[in-house]
Amino acid sequence: MTDERDIEIPDSWLDVLRRHRVAATVAATAILVSAVVGSLWLIGVLRDDAESASLEELVPDGSTSGVPTATGDATSAAGSDGQGPSDGGDSDAAGGLDGDDGSGGGSGAGVTQAPFVAYRLDDGVWVAREDGTAAKLVTGEKVGGFSLSADGRSLAHVDTSGKNAVVAFKDVASGNVSVTGLVTKYPNTAFAWLANGDVVCVKDDSHLAKVSSSDGAIAEIPMAAERPVFGASPDGETLAFLGPDDRTLTLRFEDGSTRTHVVDGLLDVAVGYDRVFLSLAGPVRIESMRFDGSGRERIVGLPKSEMDGVWGELQVSPAGDRIVFSELSDDGYSRTYAARVDGGGMRRLWVRRDTYTVRWLSDSSGVLFIEGNAWQGEPTKLMSVGVDGTGRSVLVEDARR
Repeated sequence: MTDERDIEIPDSWLDVLRRHRVAATVAATAILVSAVVGSLWLIGVLRDDAESASLEELVPDGSTSGVPTATGDATSAAGSDGQGPSDGGDSDAAGGLDGDDGSGGGSGAGVTQAPFVAYRLDDGVWVAREDGTAAKLVTGEKVGGFSLSADGRSLAHVDTSGKNAVVAFKDVASGNVSVTGLVTKYPNTAFAWLANGDVVCVKDDSHLAKVSSSDGAIAEIPMAAERPVFGASPDGETLAFLGPDDRTLTLRFEDGSTRTHVVDGLLDVAVGYDRVFLSLAGPVRIESMRFDGSGRERIVGLPKSEMDGVWGELQVSPAGDRIVFSELSDDGYSRTYAARVDGGGMRRLWVRRDTYTVRWLSDSSGVLFIEGNAWQGEPTKLMSVGVDGTGRSVLVEDARR
């Protein structure tokens, strides 16, 4: 039986959630780079030679044939050094739940996303295949938030080179940059890409801002003061954000229509194709409900750890059948899990170290994340792992979000 505790939300938890937020969606156009040198096939592009790579070299039809399979740390997430939420059954050896085979579930709906990922190294923000190959330095910005567009051709990022931090868009292939007039008070703001090419990010303590990647047009969206809770569905057609009264959740659809729901204790939100997922306090849990507010149910209960953490960094898979989420606490503590959207088939994706979700793999078969707690001076790396916690691969050393 779950021990449900009413928990007040300390300011430090809200700071933790702000530090941990990532862009709700990242997807891109599929790629293939190949060449013959003598009798050798170059099945990947090493980072040292990667600056010459561009999207023009990539297969335009979305094919991933010829993309090499990454190798690296093959350690499974199986083990007993951590446990999942306290409701739904005991963790099995693979970090999941008794009686579940870890297979998929959900509606099976989905959006086509190609295998790209954006990440930061010391010299700036890079874009690469989601197996870590064909990497390209896109911008030399060493600080500030960033997010890759759904088609992989544009990088939204915060330009900190001037007096004010402003939102800019950079074409990944050509390098052309468009600096908008949107000044953001939060240089490390997360972005949510919408289906029409707009991005949403935090403007100031009381407003989100929606800015167009095509013409730079800006529209403000009132939000809860100092509570940047927002997210978008994998296809970018539905936006969710917390209103200025700190308890009204608004869903805004591509056709301009909206729905509102009263949600108390909201800490984080993720959006699927027909449901919205809510990280809540008092007691700590994750719930889901349909867009019209019906069918509300708890899918994940209290964490089993003794960290007094909260659930955050929720992301729905491109296929819409799974959700990834992390237990967050002070000092960068972050432990990541994946489950079906009904809460079943939970798997622990971390092994010993803290993990910070970057995005789902384009085929929804696994998750890309940063491993290593930079707040505590640990080395970091970009890794991938399957939804069952196996097949861990190191992709890029020293990568960060």
